[in-house]
Amino acid sequence: MKFAEAMLISAAISVDAFGAGLVYGFRRIHAPWRVIYVVGAMSATAVAVSTWLGGVVGALFDASVAAIVGGAILVAVGVWLGLEGIGGWVRERPLLCEGSVSVRLKPLGLVVQIMRDPEAADIDRSGTISTAEAYLLGAALALDSLGTGLGAGLAGADWFFVGLAVGVLTCLCFRLGTAVGGRTPERWGGLWIRIAPGAVLFLMGIAALRNVF
Repeated sequence: MKFAEAMLISAAISVDAFGAGLVYGFRRIHAPWRVIYVVGAMSATAVAVSTWLGGVVGALFDASVAAIVGGAILVAVGVWLGLEGIGGWVRERPLLCEGSVSVRLKPLGLVVQIMRDPEAADIDRSGTISTAEAYLLGAALALDSLGTGLGAGLAGADWFFVGLAVGVLTCLCFRLGTAVGGRTPERWGGLWIRIAPGAVLFLMGIAALRNVF
């Protein structure tokens, strides 16, 4: 996998962090730098491990087969993220989704809910994300990127580079998102920011498949 392609995949993964940062900026929820570092480290570790596993599995098969499987996974993850983004946008429409967010107490259920609504990470509604709450947010973003890392590894991405790039870009995108969200009307964060990661991964998967065929 080429450097530019690996960077695009890393950027697509990190867009989720930008979206979470936008939500916190819109809702005026403070996320200290230590929280951003925790989220970045967890995302980097998850992506590095899943990319490494993808590379190990890919080494067991012919290079073209591994590339096809990796490209197919990227396409599938891209479609899933796109549909999830559209669903999240629809749920936020005032006429379709009124009322407060209900937080489930089971850890896995809470992590899944944070994947859908980053604001749920602020469990105590204090207006500040604590270090403990940062681990929940980090787990949500990390789980969201496991499939992408696996597909990237099968497609030939270097696990160390992708993990490092994701860690750095996640921190930067999260911080940029909070800064932009804090100075922008909430209605600006529309559908496009939700479907962008899925669209990029879908196109990267198609490109990987075209290189094989």
